[in-house]
Amino acid sequence: MNILLGSHGFPPNQAGGAEWRTYRTARWLAERGHSVQVLAVDDSNWGNVGERRLTDETIDGVRLRRLSYRLNQSLGEAGEFNNPIVYQTIADLLSENRFDLFHLISGVRMTGSAVQAAHAQQVPAIVTLTDFWFLCPRVTLLRRTGEVCRMPEEPVECALCLLNEQRRYRLPHLATKGGTTAMLKQTWPLIDRLGLTRVKPVQELMVARRNFLAKTLALFHKIIAPSAFLANLFQAHGASREQIALIRQGVNIRPEMQRPRYQPHCPLRFGYVGQLAAHKGVDILIRALRQLPYGTDRVQLVIYGNPAQAWPPFLQQLKEESGGDPRIIWGEPFANTEAHKAYEGLDLLLMPSIWYENSPNVILEAFACGTPVMTSDLGGMAELVKHEVNGYLFEPNSVHSLKKALQAVIERPEQLINWRHQIPPVKSVNDEMAEMEAIYQQVYQRRRG
Repeated sequence: MNILLGSHGFPPNQAGGAEWRTYRTARWLAERGHSVQVLAVDDSNWGNVGERRLTDETIDGVRLRRLSYRLNQSLGEAGEFNNPIVYQTIADLLSENRFDLFHLISGVRMTGSAVQAAHAQQVPAIVTLTDFWFLCPRVTLLRRTGEVCRMPEEPVECALCLLNEQRRYRLPHLATKGGTTAMLKQTWPLIDRLGLTRVKPVQELMVARRNFLAKTLALFHKIIAPSAFLANLFQAHGASREQIALIRQGVNIRPEMQRPRYQPHCPLRFGYVGQLAAHKGVDILIRALRQLPYGTDRVQLVIYGNPAQAWPPFLQQLKEESGGDPRIIWGEPFANTEAHKAYEGLDLLLMPSIWYENSPNVILEAFACGTPVMTSDLGGMAELVKHEVNGYLFEPNSVHSLKKALQAVIERPEQLINWRHQIPPVKSVNDEMAEMEAIYQQVYQRRRG
């Protein structure tokens, strides 16, 4: 088959979960003899509004076209979900090549226009969901004010969430514990009379976004969900059961790397692996650790994150909150091929995210290395970790709950041995891609028929 992959980035310029998923998908398909082209958004802050830049290169045998443009993300701008530059770029690629299939990974920055362009040229499309972008303009279903969104039924709630991006709305919301936002919702029908004419376009934008992306989701021949949580959420909001296929991602930890330990270290080694970002709950983890009464002879926390990719003010906050505590160790970033060494050096992986997550790679990688996981009792994380079976669940966004959970493990470290024995098998990337290829063949044959 001749396959076009679309993503909001591609290594080495961008190195998040969706970007690496695109990379390994492209490499695997090429090795299987398929012809693969990748279109990735390289920079959405480039040039003037309406301009675009295209660059072609080959990375590890994969043909790649990088697109740069300027995305105006101010309130009232529809380019975040319906982007004519992306539409034209996809249309041009489809005109240059006879692609059998378009596979979109995520949707962020590629927008729904990519799928609309494929549909216009009768190229079947599938999507792999890596986040909640099709349902949430903030991508994470996490409000700027810190609350987890429960998927509001009315666009006005999304509009109020976006308004809280601005300090003039967010600070009163926090000061009144949501009271000002609730009042705005009640008086929303009267905003014209109240003179709040600037906020009405935000609601209209949210209505337009929902309508456009609902129609876009209906165009996909298959929607790949890596978790049951994500599959159920999208089915509850418009996707049909026939569209959705549940394919958990595989990991690249090779069998010879799996050396599960059967005795806890002394001191116990807790670890965090991931972005140094607020929605990952790293600050909550540091606060919980610092409240523990134990010294370096009982516990250590190793934080693996890339400071160069962190938001400087938040990174500074983390450094200040760690307060030079000798129990907190800032580990050096490691390459994907060295990930097993980090996990195997830990007794317990900690994942304190305050958003739903989806099917986190770090949990699967830890499991593949025989390392149990302590994580927030939320979304796709709680789907993977079984409480006091192969890990531990604690209340999301709660320093107190995480502190109690850590304390329970420190007082009874022998339970880590039992948890390791209960870790389920983790599929390989080959297993995942074989399932994906079967989906490709199904869609391809249906098109030929």
